[in-house]
Amino acid sequence: MRREEVYVRGLVNHDTEVIKEIYDNYAEGIRQHIVENGGTSE
Repeated sequence: MRREEVYVRGLVNHDTEVIKEIYDNYAEGIRQHIVENGGTSE
């Protein structure tokens, strides 16, 4: 299942645990992206 589908399903079901987990994963992905690109946000 794609991440977007999980996200939408979580919103539709108002599943706060799923939403929190997705948000945490998304935030971690952003941090990792910044680290890998030397601190730039592009």
